[in-house]
Amino acid sequence: GVPVAVTRFANLYGGGDPNRSRLVPEAVGAALAGRAPVLRSDGSPERDWLYVEDGVAAYLAIADALDTAPGRARGEAFNAGSGAPISVLDVVTAVCAAAGADVAPDIRGAGVPPGEIDRQYVDASKLRSLTGWVPQVGLEEGLARTVAWYREHPGLLA
Repeated sequence: GVPVAVTRFANLYGGGDPNRSRLVPEAVGAALAGRAPVLRSDGSPERDWLYVEDGVAAYLAIADALDTAPGRARGEAFNAGSGAPISVLDVVTAVCAAAGADVAPDIRGAGVPPGEIDRQYVDASKLRSLTGWVPQVGLEEGLARTVAWYREHPGLLA
């Protein structure tokens, strides 16, 4: 009866993330600096991407379900993501476009790096059917918002 649920989200992205070891902050920092973002694979690995505001909306929907549908939410696990994997190369190319940078990704790898999964995405149908939650921000718009945020906070990725 404890109001607890497990969450498993796609790759969250958006402004405010200072970790340059993650793909989107590093690509945005490079593009805004006029450098080519470096890919350590051939760019083919695919991931599911979720804009941070959609992630917040998913958490709030789950929290609400814990109160309003306790028999169907408590103790359950919920995934949140688009369900549509997008290649790392396509994401980095979209970051460069959103930044208006005249650079292209610098591909330094071949295939999928050791220890990584080639294609990874989540099925959010359980969350959608219980709460009606669906992501509202597409990748292109989310990356544009992300680039704009970092432009307004230039010291974060310095």
